[in-house]
Amino acid sequence: SLTVWLPMYMETDLLVSPTVSNLALSVLWLGIILGRMASAYLTDRIKPVKIVVFGNLLAAISAAIGILMMQPVVLIIGLGFAGLFNGATIPLLVTIASDRYPEHTGTTSSMIFLSGAFATMIFPWLVGRIAESSGFQMALQLTWITLFVLFAAGLVLSRSLKSNIEG
Repeated sequence: SLTVWLPMYMETDLLVSPTVSNLALSVLWLGIILGRMASAYLTDRIKPVKIVVFGNLLAAISAAIGILMMQPVVLIIGLGFAGLFNGATIPLLVTIASDRYPEHTGTTSSMIFLSGAFATMIFPWLVGRIAESSGFQMALQLTWITLFVLFAAGLVLSRSLKSNIEG
């Protein structure tokens, strides 16, 4: 939903130029790309599940700071870090699922990407609805709240998987 609504939010609420709002998107995507590149090196030292779980936490904190401060520069930096910390999530989820269910890699990958497709349909619409009734500032809170929920769910699931393996 950020890639859909961020430029409009920055231009209407933060009163920046289209150039600055588009720079914010570029910084977000640069962070995502760098996060994916870094994950290739990090997975040699850190378990992919930990990278995903704590990456979502750090991304949530970065996005929350950026959005709540309502300052264009802070928002751009916060979203860059959110992209960096969260960028590896999708590729690592595919890796984790494929390792866990090697005989069903096609199914697990398809389910991950199908979930992503649904999210790209639902979240922009939801942000638009919230923005209409409560404003963009309130609507964009959904970004970091969702990342916190993903962190919490990942923490619970990773502990559950660990106890199932050990038990």
